[in-house]
Amino acid sequence: MKKNKILSLLYRIEKTLIFLSHFILLGWMIYLLRQSGQWETLTVFIHFFFLSCFGAFLIYYAAGSGRRERIRELRGSNES
Repeated sequence: MKKNKILSLLYRIEKTLIFLSHFILLGWMIYLLRQSGQWETLTVFIHFFFLSCFGAFLIYYAAGSGRRERIRELRGSNES
């Protein structure tokens, strides 16, 4: 029972970090759009490239996290 509580707490912390990371990504997008008129094209391109890499990583990680949690749930229901 204690192990389930620890896993539940870790899962909530993980989801909170993913949520906060999305706000960081949103803030970066707003900053980039405000500054892009003053920057050179290459600088804007580099920012958009890393912005998309960060977004792709968030999607990949969040999907993997959800998959792991779903597998845990299925294993728990099969054992009962």
